[in-house]
Amino acid sequence: MDAECVELLIIEERFQLEKRGVVIVPDFPIVRGWKNFSENVLIELPDGQLEEMLADFSTAIFEPADMNSLDTGRYWRIVITLPNATKDRVPIGSKVFVSYAAMKRILGAPTPPIPRPPDPV
Repeated sequence: MDAECVELLIIEERFQLEKRGVVIVPDFPIVRGWKNFSENVLIELPDGQLEEMLADFSTAIFEPADMNSLDTGRYWRIVITLPNATKDRVPIGSKVFVSYAAMKRILGAPTPPIPRPPDPV
């Protein structure tokens, strides 16, 4: 994990998918020039414990409930999957920290780095 990382999100929901791992919510809109990637992320659990995990950042298509909707930004999204995790290892309310470079790729705009929590013991 990079020395500088930023908080990307707080897990609102997670889903265990067979053969894929845990998909965490929220997701993000596609940014121009998007390319899927993987990197280690730091998860701060609600009790303050820290875990480093591999995360896949990729695109997924969602079928809208209202097929007449013109909001195409809700069709293709950037989703985060933790391929080696299980739901019980990433409770709702956990914080996900990523490298500054990953944050820029996901959001498509610069965000100043903030200090990450100390490394797990």
